[in-house]
Amino acid sequence: MVLPFEVTISARDLYFILLVLLKAPGGARIYGAEETRKKILGYTKCRRFDDLQTAVLASLAARRNEVRLVRNATLASRTPHCIIPKNETVKLSSLGGPWRLRVYHEMPCNDLRIDGLSRYCQSLFVLCDGARLSIERMSLEAKQTVSLSDPYLALILDGGNPGVVTRSEGVTLNGYVDGEHAVVQRNFPVLADLLEANVMERRNSEIAAGAFAVIG
Repeated sequence: MVLPFEVTISARDLYFILLVLLKAPGGARIYGAEETRKKILGYTKCRRFDDLQTAVLASLAARRNEVRLVRNATLASRTPHCIIPKNETVKLSSLGGPWRLRVYHEMPCNDLRIDGLSRYCQSLFVLCDGARLSIERMSLEAKQTVSLSDPYLALILDGGNPGVVTRSEGVTLNGYVDGEHAVVQRNFPVLADLLEANVMERRNSEIAAGAFAVIG
């Protein structure tokens, strides 16, 4: 099955692929065939991922700043699902579609079960200071494994320059708090630190470490 999240690779990576093709034995002949070259470029210019956070960080690394949903998809529960780093801009859109992104939410781990704040920890997105997120042409559907209050679409960590979430008219929400986002001060000593620690515990990888480093 096709992986659900698509990102266009950087121009540098695309040039490198073309250079390798041109220098390979018989590559000049293939490169000179326009239709064949177009097919190769069409196949190699994008990368696909099964993880939203990985796709977002890949789009930022490639300076493309867009993740495209290419089919209906379901994300298993975790806290948080996706962090938008400090001062970065990301667009999440449907390629074709519009497609449905179904997201499972469950009660946060014990460290995040803070009175009155556990609802915030279930958010699909966490926006760091100055982050911008736009969502276009898709259906976002929240599913809960236990009886919980509707989660927020986004948790905004405000350190003086709060992030912004915008939705086009083609975006529908099902199961999320509609029309508002949770805003928590970035220097809130418990929630922000525990969210960051939970990211590191959940994904001990270079990508998780990168996301942690740019939270700010």
